[in-house]
Amino acid sequence: MLKMCEQKGLQKPSCYQGDYNLVTRGMDTQLLPILRAYSITYNAFRPLAVGFLTGKLVNGLHHGTRFADNNPLGKAAQAIYGAEGLRSAMKQLDTKLKPYSIPCRGCNPLDRAPFGFG
Repeated sequence: MLKMCEQKGLQKPSCYQGDYNLVTRGMDTQLLPILRAYSITYNAFRPLAVGFLTGKLVNGLHHGTRFADNNPLGKAAQAIYGAEGLRSAMKQLDTKLKPYSIPCRGCNPLDRAPFGFG
């Protein structure tokens, strides 16, 4: 898209919004360097992974959340974040934090997020 903008004399994008949380970190090595090279600002979206990082889904407390069966997005959210390995890792994190009275939602992945450059 950037090449097309250059070829046609169009204004290049100045901002990109995408998922950024402890679960979706794949863009760290491919997307973010490109954005930096072109001075495009990255705006993080869904820092708590649609609520998955609150621990409610793995603790069976997801009624009334985006993961609830009656939520229009519930089944899709469950499919994305419901993989056994991911649920197991979240359960381990929740278990390790409980003795310190730190809820999972206190794990803010944006403390070190490489966004806001540009």
